[in-house]
Amino acid sequence: MSGSIVTIRINGNPYQLGCDKGQEAEIEQLGKMVDEMVSNLAQSVGQIGESRLLVMAAILLAEKVAAADGGAGALSSSAPAPTPANADDLIQDEQIETLEKLAQTISALAASIKSA
Repeated sequence: MSGSIVTIRINGNPYQLGCDKGQEAEIEQLGKMVDEMVSNLAQSVGQIGESRLLVMAAILLAEKVAAADGGAGALSSSAPAPTPANADDLIQDEQIETLEKLAQTISALAASIKSA
């Protein structure tokens, strides 16, 4: 990867991410969305620790992406998602496309870290 370093803030903590040139604004926007989700979770369930908040946010994102993919890999009705009561309000339908891009970006970042 040749490019840039972008610093995003999630729950008040800075995270530096590498990205290709031209992706900086998109990464910053996606970071703001994740920060908003984590902030909403923290207001709902409290400051239960950075890791737990990030895991809850990741589960919510994965659930929304699975639902957008037509239910492929979506949770069954017999196993409800471990989310706060207002989880449906956290992400609006028009954000699903952006979240899919985030998932792709995370996968690409994970692959580049794994190969490094």
